[in-house]
Amino acid sequence: MASSMRKTQPIRFAFDFRKTLQAAAVLAKLEPCEIISRMRLLKLLYIADRDALRETGSPITGDKLAALQNGPILSGLYAIIRGETQRSAVFEKYFAAVGYYVKLRKSPGLGALNRWEIRKLKAISERFKGTDDWALSEVSHGFPEWQKNNPGQSSRPIPVEDVLEAVGMADRAQKIAVSAQRAKAIAELWS
Repeated sequence: MASSMRKTQPIRFAFDFRKTLQAAAVLAKLEPCEIISRMRLLKLLYIADRDALRETGSPITGDKLAALQNGPILSGLYAIIRGETQRSAVFEKYFAAVGYYVKLRKSPGLGALNRWEIRKLKAISERFKGTDDWALSEVSHGFPEWQKNNPGQSSRPIPVEDVLEAVGMADRAQKIAVSAQRAKAIAELWS
């Protein structure tokens, strides 16, 4: 009984910067003039990761999730876009900051993404094609995991477990945690 009562470690996926960069490029290419607002990019990638978790038990990017006033986002990519990390310089080789937008400069390729992930990103873009950025923010305010972690005027991490609960996958959390741990260990071997 004591082992079943043991507190498990939070689920953490390995952040795949290359996949994230390529996923961002897929979404940017689907926008007019290959320009996308930072908010739209962060929301669409969050939704893609959320859908991927529900459908496969694994996100596309592996990024950490955060609740902000305007809804949930991928926090690592947000810091990269804002120029706050060492990876920001690599991001800027492929994307130019244009005010509140980013413009695709050149393609980072698609080699890190599988066909399912590319189709998922295109489907997410198509699903929200007619939805402006602020309406997209409102859509994300409806996600139970954001409501549970509503940060007010601040920001707050969103545990993967809260997303799994929101998308009806809470019963698979332990299996997903083990898989994420293995994938993270493998990713650390290659880094």
